[in-house]
Amino acid sequence: MTPGREIAHAIGSVIVEVSPDEVDAAGELTLKARVSCSPALDLKGQALLIKDHDGVLVGSAQFISFNGAINETGDIVLKAPAKAGTYWWTVLCPARATHDFAYEEVAERFSITVKPHATRVVVWDIPSAAVAGEKFRLKVGLKCSSGCRLEGREFAIFDNDGAQAATGRVGSDPWPDSAALYFAEVEVAAPTAAGLARWEVKTAAAAIKVAGSDAEIPHEEGADAFGVRFVPSPQSLVRVRVIDREKQTPLKDASVVMHPYRAVSDDSGWAEMRVANGPYLLMVSQSKYFARSQSLEVTGDVTTTAELDLEPEFDPSELYL
Repeated sequence: MTPGREIAHAIGSVIVEVSPDEVDAAGELTLKARVSCSPALDLKGQALLIKDHDGVLVGSAQFISFNGAINETGDIVLKAPAKAGTYWWTVLCPARATHDFAYEEVAERFSITVKPHATRVVVWDIPSAAVAGEKFRLKVGLKCSSGCRLEGREFAIFDNDGAQAATGRVGSDPWPDSAALYFAEVEVAAPTAAGLARWEVKTAAAAIKVAGSDAEIPHEEGADAFGVRFVPSPQSLVRVRVIDREKQTPLKDASVVMHPYRAVSDDSGWAEMRVANGPYLLMVSQSKYFARSQSLEVTGDVTTTAELDLEPEFDPSELYL
């Protein structure tokens, strides 16, 4: 090739892949670009420049492979804007000329979609039955889709009629062994009427500052519904002792249910429930034992025993008899 002679090339298609399709505000997004030239040209080692919606250079991506027709960059991880919306960014292939080739600058626009952080609401430790007219407690947790610290964020609890029953704020420490689930225990006054109700916990949309940034990150509202049964004031104590029928030994952690009341047997096999008087179906179950049920009429304090039979062990050889 004659030294100093320029061979003209043209940058053809520029394709930019953005992942994910929608990124959390101020979250990380990954870009990869594919570029073709005419005639084909190996651009390995050259770099594309990435400019944001304000024309500010935010990064570069180097071409790392060429398959004879298409040049491909490696992945580049960038930070999305802190405000939700659709943004048009630019990938720029700068002009270059050597004694072997030359091509002009080419710019290609691509869009990124930024969304507010989602807020997940979780409710747990709801009593199996709450006494009408009295107070009961439950736990409320809030979690951000990007793991933001949510300490101090407010929530409200609404009753079956949509009236606000309580408010609260999550604390500064996440639930143990959880991924940024911030929580609070709340005391709520039950209605005076008995029955099954659908309540809801809601947290409003908010702008929250995150560590290492002065920007306020938008967070969506969140909600979670839960069912709670309100019952008349308990009148009687029901004590159930759960034992192994053959060994006559106590069974720990057996489930004892007189709907809507529930209890679990202790180390001595005893389970206790305070219930309203009336007819019930007592159901007792334990792992590896046959469950047992019996009718029980409660007119006062009751003590009874539930003897469970151990399930036979499975013998695989029986399949071939």
